[in-house]
Amino acid sequence: MFETFAEIKKIFDFDIYKLMDKAVKGQTDKIIAFNQGQLQDGMDALGQTITTIGGSPYRPKTVRMRKAKHLQTNKVDLKFTGEFYKTFRVVILQNGYEVTANFEKPDGSILDNFSSSYDFLGLDQASLTEWVDEELFPILAQLIRKKIGL
Repeated sequence: MFETFAEIKKIFDFDIYKLMDKAVKGQTDKIIAFNQGQLQDGMDALGQTITTIGGSPYRPKTVRMRKAKHLQTNKVDLKFTGEFYKTFRVVILQNGYEVTANFEKPDGSILDNFSSSYDFLGLDQASLTEWVDEELFPILAQLIRKKIGL
């Protein structure tokens, strides 16, 4: 099958980071969906339950406004109008990716309502593990098999 080490080396001589970039580029919508799913569950990327500076999910005025729109009121999801969720993007970096979004709204920043200890953008450990196991690894394995001719 192989006569020399050089023949073997050619098969496995590829840039894993380029393959990762290709795999991640095809997954940006799913990364965003996982991130927004965490927020809808009231959790940030660090696995912390999100509360407002007021210390509870929402102030009474916000509870009334959310109930009027038939939105849940027992956890903070940062989705009152849905405009914030529309700004989510995934930026591919040299050795990974970053989720970005625009926290600014006409009357100030969404971040003004929260402690700076929250990290709203990115996947928590459970979401990251699920995405890698169910989405990224199968795609990456397929790209590697294609690259080495299997």
